[in-house]
Amino acid sequence: MGPEPRPHAVYPSTFVPRVYSVPSPALLVRQQPSGFLRDFDYSLNPYSGCAFQCGGCYVPDLLFGRAERLGGWGSYVEARVRSVEALQKAAPRLSGATFFMSPVTDVYQPAERRFRLTRALLEALREIPYEWGLISTRSPSILEDLDLLRAHHPRLEVGISVPSDLEEVRRRMDPKNPPVAARLETCRRLREAGVPVRLHVAPLQPHSDDFPRLAGEVADWVWIDFPCHLRVARPAYAAQGMAEYLAREWVERQADRWRAVLGADRVGFGQADFSRRSLAPL
Repeated sequence: MGPEPRPHAVYPSTFVPRVYSVPSPALLVRQQPSGFLRDFDYSLNPYSGCAFQCGGCYVPDLLFGRAERLGGWGSYVEARVRSVEALQKAAPRLSGATFFMSPVTDVYQPAERRFRLTRALLEALREIPYEWGLISTRSPSILEDLDLLRAHHPRLEVGISVPSDLEEVRRRMDPKNPPVAARLETCRRLREAGVPVRLHVAPLQPHSDDFPRLAGEVADWVWIDFPCHLRVARPAYAAQGMAEYLAREWVERQADRWRAVLGADRVGFGQADFSRRSLAPL
């Protein structure tokens, strides 16, 4: 058995997307009352496109064909190099506001090591009196910004995406993702450093009976959801013989089992719990 993967390692991939620098000032998106992120004021999106190309990802379904026109989801990344300038101009709107970064990309995908847009935004956000923010990623590279994350305490929470604790499932469904062990170790290191951290177990995939216990050891709480964008998820799951795990009923039963292990206060489910703060009561 080989050594444990380093949590800050760069995991190479044979799938190298095209990466573009784009001058678009698009960064801040006001959330609509009917949207999934309706309990946040804004989303921040320094990149468009994503190299991780997760199986069943909902984003291509939201783009209404734009991903296909650019070569297919996972084949391109656009770095919005004016993101910091856009944030500074929008700073008054973020005062006292909440935000999620990001619903349409992973802000610590490999392109971040080249452009450092997420790090630059974290630097700029230190001067803005926002109320609370949530960053979501599945990349251990977030640990390179641990100093900045700690500087935002307690206004910033991190969600690490781990849909399954089984490496075999990761290789089949999300082969471009960092290994499971590295992501769990990332959670542990964030939590030990005092950064509020949740595990995003979404969409929940086949997993071991021990996954709830493992999650509870490395994260403050877990958020579970089911794949609701079936246009993308159904063929991805079916191709791996996992169609049965698309059912909301199966995910709900699993969520009940997780609550039995961790306690109801450490397990959230669905849209209603996504904007919950780990430091706030239920």
